[in-house]
Amino acid sequence: MQNGNVHLAEKNLKRILSEHPNNADALSLLGIIFIHQKKFKKGKDLIQSSLRIIPNQPQAILNLGLAFYQENNFDQALNYFNNAIDLKPDYEEAFYCKGLCLQKKDMVDDAIASFKISILKNPFYMDPIINLGYQFFEIRQYNLAVSTFSKGLNIQPNNTEILNMIGNSYNELGEYDKAVIYLDKSLLVNPMQEEAFIALGHSLMCQNNLLQSLKLYNNALKINPSNVLALNNRANVYHLLGQNENGIIDLDRAIKIDKLFSNLYNTYGNILTSLGRFNEALEKYNQSIDIKKSSEGFQNRGVLFYKQEKYDEALKDLNAAILINPKYPDALNSRGVLYKDLGKCFLALKDFRKALRLTPSDSDGLSNIADLYAKLRRLDKAYAFHKRAIKENDNPATANYSVTRARYNFGVFSLALQDFSDKTWEYYSNRKSIEFFKNSILSSTLELEKTKALWDGSPCGTLLIFGEQGLGDQIIAMSLLQELKNKCNNVIYFSSKKIIKLFERSFKEVTFVAYNEPFNLESIKNIPYNFFAASWDIGKFFRSNILDFKKQPNSFLRSDEEKTKLLKADLQKKDKKICGLSWLSKAPHIGNYKSIKLSELIPILNIQKLNFVNLQYGDVENEIADFVALNNIHINLYKDIDKYEDIDSLASLIDACDFVVTTSNLTAHIAGGLGKETYLLVPYSSGKIWYWHENDFRSIWYPSVKIFRQGSDFSWRSAILSIAKNLEETL
Repeated sequence: MQNGNVHLAEKNLKRILSEHPNNADALSLLGIIFIHQKKFKKGKDLIQSSLRIIPNQPQAILNLGLAFYQENNFDQALNYFNNAIDLKPDYEEAFYCKGLCLQKKDMVDDAIASFKISILKNPFYMDPIINLGYQFFEIRQYNLAVSTFSKGLNIQPNNTEILNMIGNSYNELGEYDKAVIYLDKSLLVNPMQEEAFIALGHSLMCQNNLLQSLKLYNNALKINPSNVLALNNRANVYHLLGQNENGIIDLDRAIKIDKLFSNLYNTYGNILTSLGRFNEALEKYNQSIDIKKSSEGFQNRGVLFYKQEKYDEALKDLNAAILINPKYPDALNSRGVLYKDLGKCFLALKDFRKALRLTPSDSDGLSNIADLYAKLRRLDKAYAFHKRAIKENDNPATANYSVTRARYNFGVFSLALQDFSDKTWEYYSNRKSIEFFKNSILSSTLELEKTKALWDGSPCGTLLIFGEQGLGDQIIAMSLLQELKNKCNNVIYFSSKKIIKLFERSFKEVTFVAYNEPFNLESIKNIPYNFFAASWDIGKFFRSNILDFKKQPNSFLRSDEEKTKLLKADLQKKDKKICGLSWLSKAPHIGNYKSIKLSELIPILNIQKLNFVNLQYGDVENEIADFVALNNIHINLYKDIDKYEDIDSLASLIDACDFVVTTSNLTAHIAGGLGKETYLLVPYSSGKIWYWHENDFRSIWYPSVKIFRQGSDFSWRSAILSIAKNLEETL
């Protein structure tokens, strides 16, 4: 029987019983054979017959328990395992079987205790060691899983199952370099393990070694072309490589193989979300959740709702993800970000700290806490967490997106604190890889760095500059252009077509070229140049400390003089100064923080010696009409000027004003660039752009701009009253 010849053993046992029907051992052994053949009733009857002859046989009682276990009658099985232990307190096999039974009953703590006793009784008993390791892995206690599996590895150093599980545990802990060691060893023992290739591919993907990861998934698929997990993970790598179409091909293929594998729809949804195909992504996430209500599915759909600013739906899904898995750091971080945006800072911090306890070195988690402290203006704590986020992950060779984001965040934070060191500018250069700027001209410059020379600040012949981000950023970076022209013989500047006319008038020595979004590198292939740079990258060469701002010009933009004169003449009224007004920002995600209602400006609008003109772009005519009708205050509209598309005419309208009162939007930048006296309303924390810095009351970038900051209670009233007082004193 021990040699596997079950048929012969059964024949011999039946012969023995025909001669000696009360042979207890033969009855018990034949019962075991029937149990293995899934003839449970026959097997149990024979073992019970054996026990009637010799009542207290621990082995027979254990076997009877195993029969009930295999019938899924776990309560009855547990009774027999306990009986066996009562008869034989050192019976390691009974404690192991008891642990298996308790696992089935979801009595996890008791199962763990039983496995531990079995191992204590016999430290070389592999079955409880392996099952205990799996149990720790299942309940996400990965450090305990590693230590348990390591005991088994000491007994069987080449056990590939154990090597793989240690590698998987280190993957879950985010210790990918350690995972690689064990998975490599497992593949040396047996190079035909698709599961090991998949796990190792994951390790390398998380270390940003994408091409090697891709090779490993290819190896797994050579062994088994229908492995849906390998197809799913390879689709993830393709996504990270920007080869989304290849990823979609893999997912479509995998779904044909197993349409009920929920992770496929999660990965599909992630790819579609990155492509901006939100409705299709939502459909995929819904399919995933319909198949399996997993924490990952709810987390992904919650993040999608967040991106769409559907905050109630997002919170509901993130709550569901955390209810399923309370130790899911991604969901905790996502809910924390949502709470932060909703102004629920205490709840946000609570979630961020829970996530950080689970993954202490996670760059995203550390950055989230840093951002929250910055929002609360706890700048010392914000700085410490930003610093920690990059210090613990500051190896460019293994940088992933989270680390890149942490470096970018620290760069932004440091610039806001007026740290203009080379290191700060270097961190800020990570913006090119941030998801927010994906598909923008910035990501094109990152691609260009592979083949063309990035400007290093040395004198050069022709420099190609890419104006980046919004129109406001493109304007403020132009303040560096006068100094730049002293270093380069020729400057070619790619900028938004909306603002080209204004730039051409202001910088006649520069060649301006309009670009369209999405930008295509093919559009510059026939332009001769020596070096290139994104517009903010030149900041490190001309703004290395606060003293460099003494070179800052009072103005650098030039409006159309004739148009400006005509507008000023039309607006001019005796004994009244012209005051331009702008109060809204349409910037994605942060526009609401920077915006106010027109009615909130009434302390300024009640000043009799001012003639007001609307500088606000967008559909605001109804808001203005309602306000004017209610308050009997006249505001000049100039409907014939498209304040969103016709930036050149907007600049003339701004230049025709004596003062400008505005929130942080394009108007502020045009007014600052023109040198127009400007009263700028800046948010307390969320929505405040770094170049408005922290405590300045006059902009270091635009000397004509006075800064009035929102109160710590997030009320604009004190700032608006201060502007009104300043204006009255000026008049």
